[in-house]
Amino acid sequence: KSIQYFSGEALVDTLMSSSWSESNDDLHLETRLDAVEFCTGLLSNEFFIALKLKSKKRVTDGESCSSKSKKKGKPLKFDVIIDAGEFLDSPDQFYMWKYSPMGIWAYIIGGGLLLGVIAMALVPVWPGEAQIAFQYITNGSGVIVGVFFALLIVRLILFMLVWMFSKGIYHFWLLPNINE
Repeated sequence: KSIQYFSGEALVDTLMSSSWSESNDDLHLETRLDAVEFCTGLLSNEFFIALKLKSKKRVTDGESCSSKSKKKGKPLKFDVIIDAGEFLDSPDQFYMWKYSPMGIWAYIIGGGLLLGVIAMALVPVWPGEAQIAFQYITNGSGVIVGVFFALLIVRLILFMLVWMFSKGIYHFWLLPNINE
């Protein structure tokens, strides 16, 4: 898997050249030490992860770990440092952001669930024909789920019978991929 990483020195340089290093009421980073303390807080709150380069080859910031090295043709490999207590302002210490944004499908599914709950709450005010259709659909889906669970129980009983009578030699599953 390809990752984007940065060095500790690059993060501190970016913070020092940003508007946060100027006069600001929320956060004021006057020195590099202030920026390192701020980054240590981010690291302790797990906003990014400390990485350790497996090979000793020096790399530049922003390269992807799947990018090929020029000499060997192998991708760069990192180990995750689990307990990184201090943030290091060093070009040899690498970090990776721990940020995974929500996709559009998460919002679509969440909105659909919300609309479904609202529609279920409004069943008593639906027209009579819609209530009857909803009742048939609900009962039909309940029957389908019940048949599925009954089939799972029957196949388990059949497996146990075959296994016991064969003294553990045969393992027979009826519809083996039904619950995948």
